[in-house]
Amino acid sequence: MFGWIRWRRRLLFLAVLAAAGLGLAGIASEKPLPARNFTIPGFTIPESVVADPGNDVWYVSNIGAGGEVASGEIRADNNGFISQVSRSNGKILNLKWAAGGENGVNLDSPHGLGIFSSTLYAADLTRIRRFDLKTGKQLDSVEVPGSTFLNDVAVDSSGNVYVSDSGFASPSGNDLKVTGTDAIWKLDTKGKLTRFASGVWLENPNGLVARPNGDIWVASYSINQSDPGQVFVLDSSGKKKDTITLPHGLLDGLAAVGDDIIASSQVGKGNVYSKRLPGGVPVIIFPDKIFCDLTYDEGSVVMLSIDSQLLVRPYIPNR
Repeated sequence: MFGWIRWRRRLLFLAVLAAAGLGLAGIASEKPLPARNFTIPGFTIPESVVADPGNDVWYVSNIGAGGEVASGEIRADNNGFISQVSRSNGKILNLKWAAGGENGVNLDSPHGLGIFSSTLYAADLTRIRRFDLKTGKQLDSVEVPGSTFLNDVAVDSSGNVYVSDSGFASPSGNDLKVTGTDAIWKLDTKGKLTRFASGVWLENPNGLVARPNGDIWVASYSINQSDPGQVFVLDSSGKKKDTITLPHGLLDGLAAVGDDIIASSQVGKGNVYSKRLPGGVPVIIFPDKIFCDLTYDEGSVVMLSIDSQLLVRPYIPNR
């Protein structure tokens, strides 16, 4: 969820030329949504999206404007915010539903989001922030000791929260400094925080999915662009039991639709892949676009692009 860092300079260059000339999310909606095809601008370095069918909204995390836009550095500046968007018509309902520095909210660089019951969870640098879904009020923050770059969030059916630490220092410019803190943290339903899995073998873990059978899927970002894409399958104890391979690495967003896996890669111009498990052939479903996080939501793939747009497109299962 930091594709914007690598592509910031390219975007700034294009802007100069122009100037010269999307865990568990509540109760399912009562009526199936029609096919949706939205492109929604207006965000500020959006990083993650999660669906809340019970309230018919998407929540979108935004790193926010400030020094990091110019320098490419993610800082604890209390300038991040979370937006609320209609799932039905794609309208932004509340751009700053929860915003750092407002109404007692502390939010620096929110990345992954997850929902369970009436609580929204946000990964924010080295803390897990919790918000009341009804009011947007911040409930509390959980410090994750020794972490350096908390990234994605997944929530299982019991309400256990999983958060990836990608093992990077807050990046400066276009460089990512490896810290070796690679881990998946687990915050259980009683509030106990433990390392669910850890070690550099996770290869800069990014996107997460909690599966119904208790497995946790982990997308490896792996800064070596020549590496193939790897999604590690961890069992309920955090042990690796399998690896799903995709053509390219730098994996970011991750979602599951039945036996299909959907993942975004930031290699080259970027691609979003779909693969039928087990043994299916990966298919490019959205080519030539750099995406950060993504999610699947009732017949649609909801994606965040590095040019700060939310794109919603119909998804046809990979056969």
